[in-house]
Amino acid sequence: MASFQMISRDPARMRTTYGYKVDGHEVSRGCLDMEWISAVVRNTTLSMASPTMHGLETVTLSVNTVQPILVGTAVLIECQLLQQATTLKAQVVIRNANLPHTIYATGTHIMAFRGTAARL
Repeated sequence: MASFQMISRDPARMRTTYGYKVDGHEVSRGCLDMEWISAVVRNTTLSMASPTMHGLETVTLSVNTVQPILVGTAVLIECQLLQQATTLKAQVVIRNANLPHTIYATGTHIMAFRGTAARL
């Protein structure tokens, strides 16, 4: 599996962009594999969460494929965090690195601090 490369990071806006070249392991039936997308969404969220945010647990994790992708396509994985009082929401978009209007998948990950997740 290829490795992710950080393209940009903006801590003030809580936004990070990674570059990645899709190989055959991430593609299922012509689209990005849903399990792979879920792992990317979960991992990018956790990598951006502040070390002081101990005790976060997933409340919801949803992913969608938007259109087919070819093996070998270079993509950008853009993650934007939105922090609210007791939750952390991440929105992830996976788009073509050369044709940025071409979106292959999206995901949303909502996490809450332990104890508050049960009330949400």
